[in-house]
Amino acid sequence: MRPQPFEKEDGQLDWHASLAESLVRRCRPLTAYASGTIPEPVRTVTLDAHLGDGLFRLSCWVHWFLVGVEALDRPPRRYQAPSVNGGGISFRPGGLHSSYFVAFCARINASGWRPSGLFPSGVTADGINLNGASLDGLLFEKSSLQKASLKGAHIQGCSFWGVRMPECCLVESQIWLSNFVFAEMDRADLRGASLFSNFFNGALMKEADFGTVEPYSVFWDNPRTDGSVIVSGNDFVGAEGVRQEVIGIDGPITLGRRTPGRMVQTLKE
Repeated sequence: MRPQPFEKEDGQLDWHASLAESLVRRCRPLTAYASGTIPEPVRTVTLDAHLGDGLFRLSCWVHWFLVGVEALDRPPRRYQAPSVNGGGISFRPGGLHSSYFVAFCARINASGWRPSGLFPSGVTADGINLNGASLDGLLFEKSSLQKASLKGAHIQGCSFWGVRMPECCLVESQIWLSNFVFAEMDRADLRGASLFSNFFNGALMKEADFGTVEPYSVFWDNPRTDGSVIVSGNDFVGAEGVRQEVIGIDGPITLGRRTPGRMVQTLKE
């Protein structure tokens, strides 16, 4: 989207047109419409969005198939990180900034239309590195995140419906109000994660490692009423490989003021 500077022979600075601008010219019709009207140009935002979507997919594929092959004989670039899947490097689209990936998703979705829905729905992003990223509100529906690393990520209001994410790393991540219905999460690592009010109905969770996960409902501070609001527990009904048991209420439930009570749940294979 940005014009690129270059130095002319006389030493003066000049600018090349941006790639998006050059692509607009290539997308133009060769002749006017039959009605005689001049065709409207393609939006540069649309071209930028589709180009970003394609580059993201290619980067994911290249890094995934080079896992264990490419040696780290140099420091990783900004968009890379050491892979946790057998050596090599992994694709880190947000770089070192936790909020960049959400911004990139908004940039791709600015096209206004995408066959598989809002990005990143429907993408193959196996082995991707989103450690520490803020992913609030994103839709990963019907995507592939096999062996992806989301360690320490902030996941709120996201949808992972039907996502294929076996052996995905969710260690110490904060997962709130999200949808994992029919997700494939066999051997997923959720040690130390915080799970509040999520739906795992129909998910495949065989050999998932919950470790010290906290799958209980809590009291959430509500400054407007000077009290607390009960946050519902996680729903694992129909999940394969895990069984949910409600042990009971520890402490009183009093609406309108803070209480130490909570509903305790245990997860068993």
